[in-house]
Amino acid sequence: YYRLNACLSHALNAIPNEKLGQKKLMEGNISLLKGFEFNKHRSLSNFYYTSPIVSIEENGAVNIQIPKGEIESLFSTRVPNALTVCLKLMAFSFDLDGDNYETFTTKEIQISLYEPFEGRLLKDQIIIDNKGEKALIIALGVYYKDDYAQFINNRDFYACQITDAFHLRDGIIVPFIAPAVEEKFKDEEDNGLDWEIG
Repeated sequence: YYRLNACLSHALNAIPNEKLGQKKLMEGNISLLKGFEFNKHRSLSNFYYTSPIVSIEENGAVNIQIPKGEIESLFSTRVPNALTVCLKLMAFSFDLDGDNYETFTTKEIQISLYEPFEGRLLKDQIIIDNKGEKALIIALGVYYKDDYAQFINNRDFYACQITDAFHLRDGIIVPFIAPAVEEKFKDEEDNGLDWEIG
């Protein structure tokens, strides 16, 4: 909780100091939320070596694909007693100038550690309200199950990360543009008390 708050603070700190006390998240750098790890002991990259492919259409449809490949090129297989690796994805959309929000949770993907992975494309498309200023956050969790299909409950063998964080305006991704920094020049005339050698 505190680490996520600190991450949000970084996003707000991208807003100029002139707006101190009036800062809004829509003016901040929401993309700084990308890479946040919910398990401080392990990073997603320790177990999953690629990322979901996310695309957003103008009508608010969000397409998500999990790339295919050989298991060793996608996942860590160095988890004791693991037979299966599992992926769970969640999307969270909320108004940047209001109180409305939507959450979407996908079904678990179970992947054998002994066969190539064929990839997945989200069948039930996520549709978000594309009117106005929105944030869209995608988080992916990875964890393992043993040969009894039981979750391996060890904090060293699961991770969850914000893999994507977008600012949307009417369904279009808005890139963050840092405000121009005004250079401050010292006045040429120095009216202070003068010095002499000695």
